[in-house]
This record gives sequence, structure tokens and C-alpha cells, in this order.
Amino acid sequence: MWEAIASAPVAKLLILAGVVFLFVAAVGKIAGKVEPGKGGRVITGIIGAILMVAGISMLNRPQHSGTSGNGGYSGPEAHASGLSPDPFYLEAQRGFFLREFNIHGGLQWGRVYWQKNVWIGDKSYDHPLGMHAPDNGTGYADFKIPPGAKYFRTVFGLARDEKDPNPEKFGSAIGRIYLDGQAVWESGVSGPAAIHSPAIEIRVGAKELRLEVDSQGSNWGDQTTWGDPYFSAKKRTAGS
Repeated sequence: MWEAIASAPVAKLLILAGVVFLFVAAVGKIAGKVEPGKGGRVITGIIGAILMVAGISMLNRPQHSGTSGNGGYSGPEAHASGLSPDPFYLEAQRGFFLREFNIHGGLQWGRVYWQKNVWIGDKSYDHPLGMHAPDNGTGYADFKIPPGAKYFRTVFGLARDEKDPNPEKFGSAIGRIYLDGQAVWESGVSGPAAIHSPAIEIRVGAKELRLEVDSQGSNWGDQTTWGDPYFSAKKRTAGS
């Protein structure tokens, strides 16, 4: 205990001061120099007890470092006991982006590559990630999992082309979600319908999430888009 006091200057001062006050209250004097009366000894004892309790409380207070235990992330994104903001939209947190590969038109933040507004089915999205499937193959984007994240949800679908006189021209493709290289969700999509993922549980220690799109051959009309993908500390229902 005394080693801990030596490494905590403020707590040390409070405890030592408390010991002195309690000693005076108990003995009544120090070398004839401090001689409080009966009422003074009571007050001195109370003050000493308060100082001791305050000092010991400071010693028992948890110490926080500048980094979290999840991947060594630090700064405003790292929260030891929670997730902030919640929901944690990938589109709004570009610092958690790691890499992309083979996405037709490139990864699009908050839009699709040919237009700004994003519609999947009959709903518009404010935080989408446009990932048009490549021709004959797969494309993906990887993201760090933020500390405090316990679940992941998204919508997967084919974005509507506002400029096409017949916006119902859709291809077919597959979307997949991976956690540290392990597939945890897959869904095919064809037509205008939006597909909601379940609340995917983030296992303890998971570090990376991958969103993958697969054209299953030709990528004609494969306007694959992730509608408002987000992490949360809560098991939210679709649309919440």
C-alpha cells in the first residue's frame, strides 16, 4: 500500500495529513507545541478521518491509459465501456477504413459512382456505401471494428438509377460480410428489393469487417450498394 502512496503524490499528502490530525486528536499534543482543547481534538479527529478517506479513495480509483485494449486504438473513437456515436455509421467514420479492392468505380462514400442520391427499393439512404460489383469477380472493402461495437447491421441491394427512363433495370449479385476473414452473412439480390441483414454479433477480439460484392458473372446492372451500414452496442431491429 505504501508503495502505491509513494507513486501518487496527492493521495500521499492527504493520507499523511490525515495521520497527523488523527495523532493530534488521540494524543492531544505534539511535543508541547500543539495542544487543542477537548472540542478541538474532536474537530481535529474528524478532519483527519476525512483526509484519510479521501486519500485512500484516490488510491483505489481506476487508472486509465491513452489507449484501449482493442487493437491499440486511441483518441476520441476509443471507448473502454461503450460505443460512440451509436449507431456508428461506416460512411461517417472514414478513419476506420482500411482498404478496397476491385470495386467498379471505386468505393463511394455516401453515394454511388454515377449519382449522389441513393435509393434502394422505395427508400433513400443518408449513409450508404456504393460498391458496384466488378465484372466477373468479387470486390471488397475492409474496415476496423471500433471498440465497444457488439453488433453490425446493414441493408444490401441494387441502387436505382434516377436518370434511366426505366429504372427497373437490375442485374443480380451477392453480398457477403466477413469478420476477420470468416464469412458471417451472405445474401443474393435481384431486382429492386432491399435485403436487411440480421444483427450480426461481433465476437470479442474481432478486429476487421469486410463487405464483399460478387457479380456472379457479368456485372450489368449490378449496382450493389450497402444501405447505411453501422455498428452498435445494442441489438437493434431493422430500421432502428
